[in-house]
Amino acid sequence: MALLRAMGSRMLPLGLDFDGDVFVISELKFRSSGATPKYDAKRVVWRQLNREGFWLDEDKQVLLRHTLLEIVREHRWKGRKVVLSAPSEHLLLRHLSLPRMPKHSLKLAVETELRYSLQLPFDNPIYDYALATNAHVASRHEGEQDVVVLALPRDEVIRASDVVRSAGLRPVRMEPNLLAAERMLGSDQVRAGIYAILILREDGAELGVFDAGNLIFLRHVQGLPKGYEFQKEPLTDNGQILGYASDVSHEVERSLNFVQYNVLASGATIEHVYVFGTPSLMTITINLLQSRLDQIVRAVTPCLAIEASCVVDSQIELVENLETLGQKAVVSFGLALSEVSHAN
Repeated sequence: MALLRAMGSRMLPLGLDFDGDVFVISELKFRSSGATPKYDAKRVVWRQLNREGFWLDEDKQVLLRHTLLEIVREHRWKGRKVVLSAPSEHLLLRHLSLPRMPKHSLKLAVETELRYSLQLPFDNPIYDYALATNAHVASRHEGEQDVVVLALPRDEVIRASDVVRSAGLRPVRMEPNLLAAERMLGSDQVRAGIYAILILREDGAELGVFDAGNLIFLRHVQGLPKGYEFQKEPLTDNGQILGYASDVSHEVERSLNFVQYNVLASGATIEHVYVFGTPSLMTITINLLQSRLDQIVRAVTPCLAIEASCVVDSQIELVENLETLGQKAVVSFGLALSEVSHAN
């Protein structure tokens, strides 16, 4: 599902991930490999806000535009399509239980529910929806179908896309980070049935539950206070990392219990939790999660080739190895692949 769509050429897009006070832009390149298209990372640009606040804060628009303009000029990206990450703190997922009906009637029914029944914390949303294709999500009434709705405040979508467009890029899609990360699961991960994905971010985490690739639950977990200097001075205090991991693992446990007893149908269970994210946080967090959960918890390496020839444009020494680069750019990689999959 996407919150913003536009038709464009089949040229490979960029992926732009806004992660609080950091943003990452990735460029992919096509690599022929038999009948299945393959893509490698060609270029990764990483920037951090060197002052208090986040890039998408309203008072940072001028600085964001100026920074993007410099990057676009330097890398000759003017006019390139770009897929944006949806701001997780504003993104909502809701379930509707509706009678079976034709597609055109379903669209009208969803619009009516959004306008008159669903209580959203903002007016005039931009939204998308999809049918739950399996029988794993509980419906409120027998014979009805479950409809998953994603919604964002319209002004947030317009503001972000306008700034990016003013820098010379062409926004064509906006998608949740969790959908982008799901595309980065490898062939060795179990993608059938019900599974969860956890993205560990410097200031918190993002949790999503999937039913055979369909997002049916999401939650943004705040782990560290806004403005916490995590990247500028990397944590070496195991006590601070343990506190982060303890808070996140506790909230993940609560959220998965909620899904089990309030979202899933009787007999359906979550089997796996796949973890992406900051390498320094993964080991302790995964160990705590495994001690709390019945599910199998596994760290995931993004399934996209990153060669030594990949250009990394960063203001600081970002990458110690290619695995670290892959985890930093996992969402931006998946966002770019989003538009690739819709073009093919």
